[in-house]
Amino acid sequence: MRNYLKTLYILTLRELRSYFDNITSYVVLLLFLLLWEFLFFRDIFLYSEASLRILFDVLPWLLLILVPAVTMGTIAQMRSEGTIEYSLTQPITPLQFLLSKFLASFKFVAIAILLTLPVAVSLSFFGKFDLGILFSQYLGSLFLASATVSIGIFVSSLFKSQMAALITSAFIIFVLTIVGSDLVTLSLPMVLTLLAERISLMSHFSSVIRGVLDIRDIIYFLSLTVIFLSLSLFFLLKTKYAKVHVVLRRTISLVTTIIGIGVVLNVLANQLPYRLDLSQGKLYSLSPATKKIVKEIPDVVNITVYASSKLPTKFQPVLRDTKDILRDYQLVGGGKIHFEIKNPDEDATAEEEAGALGINAVQFNVIDKEEFKVQKGYLGLNVTYQGKNEMIPFIQSTADLEYQLTGFIKGMTSSSKKKIVFLQGHGEGDPQQMYPQFEQELQKQYDVSTLTFDDSHQTLPDKIDTLIIAGPTEKIPDDQAQQIVAYLKNGGSALILVDGVLVSTQTFSAQVNQNRLEEILLPFGVQVDPTLLYDLGSNENVTFSGGAMNYVLPYPFWVKALPKDSATATYGIESVTLPWASPVNILNQSSEVEAQKLLVTSSHGGHQSDSFNIEPNQNFSSDSTGEYTVAVSLLGNFGDDASKKTRLVLVGDSEFLVDQFTAAGSGNAAFSLNATDWLAQDEALSTIRSKVGGTSSLSFEKDWQKQVLRIGNLALVVLLVAGFGMYRLLKRRRLQKKTYSTLHSTSA
Repeated sequence: MRNYLKTLYILTLRELRSYFDNITSYVVLLLFLLLWEFLFFRDIFLYSEASLRILFDVLPWLLLILVPAVTMGTIAQMRSEGTIEYSLTQPITPLQFLLSKFLASFKFVAIAILLTLPVAVSLSFFGKFDLGILFSQYLGSLFLASATVSIGIFVSSLFKSQMAALITSAFIIFVLTIVGSDLVTLSLPMVLTLLAERISLMSHFSSVIRGVLDIRDIIYFLSLTVIFLSLSLFFLLKTKYAKVHVVLRRTISLVTTIIGIGVVLNVLANQLPYRLDLSQGKLYSLSPATKKIVKEIPDVVNITVYASSKLPTKFQPVLRDTKDILRDYQLVGGGKIHFEIKNPDEDATAEEEAGALGINAVQFNVIDKEEFKVQKGYLGLNVTYQGKNEMIPFIQSTADLEYQLTGFIKGMTSSSKKKIVFLQGHGEGDPQQMYPQFEQELQKQYDVSTLTFDDSHQTLPDKIDTLIIAGPTEKIPDDQAQQIVAYLKNGGSALILVDGVLVSTQTFSAQVNQNRLEEILLPFGVQVDPTLLYDLGSNENVTFSGGAMNYVLPYPFWVKALPKDSATATYGIESVTLPWASPVNILNQSSEVEAQKLLVTSSHGGHQSDSFNIEPNQNFSSDSTGEYTVAVSLLGNFGDDASKKTRLVLVGDSEFLVDQFTAAGSGNAAFSLNATDWLAQDEALSTIRSKVGGTSSLSFEKDWQKQVLRIGNLALVVLLVAGFGMYRLLKRRRLQKKTYSTLHSTSA
């Protein structure tokens, strides 16, 4: 066995050297990497995510070019030169011969993929990468390379012409890549649609590069590799032996068995959805909080998924992940969670049920036979518990599915809810109109109401768990302010959002807010400055209209605030977007009060005072830049009763709660809800919610840094590939001269 492997190693090394001794290989490698990185850097700064997802999304299409070019001559060239029969008569087995070709080609493609690692390293200086997801992306790329290289080797074993091998292998890889897309599946019957999706390279690769190693994807790639290599072996042996030879007959039986085993394993794998979550935050695994809540369910919770069997391709992974998540719930629930899947397209009763619940068919625009076509489909979910219902009309993504499901279960199974009150009447926005998404999320977990001081309500009601004061613009009367201060000193909790500067988007102007709640905040040693913050290093891109054109520009007044001190409110959050925020100051605090800075600007923050100019195209001063605090929390005793501790969260902005900024998965939604949970002392969902945000952002102080990254990485590719190629070829030339020189001197 040792000699067998040693021979295989020597053969593989010889084949690999043949690539690096050929100048054409360097040209192909260089063009592949330059095109790949060019496509990546064209979009990465627009999305500004600390992730290589954009890079790997286009990899299957680029391997469509690289792999056929690398593998076309592995066997076809030997057939055309007439040396294949001679090679197979050497003291090596046909399997060693084949594996050496495969391993050398695979290593060459793997080197090409791994040469993009400097991109990840350089970007990591400007954002925090999830190393688990990054590892999964490269591992998935190697699985994809293995499968496509085996296809290329197989096709090369069929032809004498390298060009025919290149075109045929490119066609097969293209078909396996595109077969699961809407372009193909829309014209197929249902049975073939499911088959097409399961044999698609793209669907399995897309799953792996999220950060999840699924047994179904691993078995698919490995079985595809082994099947095509076994077919290659058969055609090699067919060259060596006659059709009636016993070895050939045995090989046919072996190949048939391998194909059968591969099919069976893939079918069984779909019934055994085991997966390994490599993401650092375990984004695709149930959190301990969910497991605790599910285990404490007093009665059975029924979950029904209404899903069409023929959904557009981009929603097939959503349906698959939804099933996996529900199986996890069922496993943890130990009989207390029951779920079923119904197809309203084929079951009239299920269609009526879905319609009665508010789950309706959604229209999709898809391409069918070179024309746009409207397709309808269901992908909704309903949770039932003791006559109570909660539903998701359409599951767009599973990123926040665990949070929504656990929130539903907790809300329906809890015997009582804590009370959240929004204060009104002083210019604060109505939560249902100003912050509908935030208010709806609170409703799932809390008893939410509003309070306006008037003749019928002259005092704060009893048993308020958390008071929210969001964006007041008018003075709160002294008697009301005193009641709020007394409530807080008596162990109350409050989320207070104060705009130091009021901005008008209609006139694009700003002015100081004269009512910054100092009569309420100063007794607790905090205040909001009447200045306007900007951040030159961490900000959002905003679309501005300029005549007939729209421009996407960095807007420093929309600060991407960063977590500072470790706290529940900022757990797992990468950034929170605060439009037109103001600094928050912590004044002298006693040793009995725990004051934390929750959110701060980057070290490149600055501010405007007195005179405000909020235009994007201006020269921002960088003379006095530094870190500014924009959100704080206080926990401590401010009253006479030492057992009653005040909880207060103060943010120098209120507009960060509007729907524009609190979309599912945003840091804004997670921060505001986590802060409310901490204030209400109900933090069960906070750790789940923080998983939704996921990807970190890239933060650049200057635009030239982006250009340096782009040009530097492209130049590095040229330097590495061309430099090593020149070194290798020059070294080989020197060795050749040395050999001939030695022979000449010996003969003399």
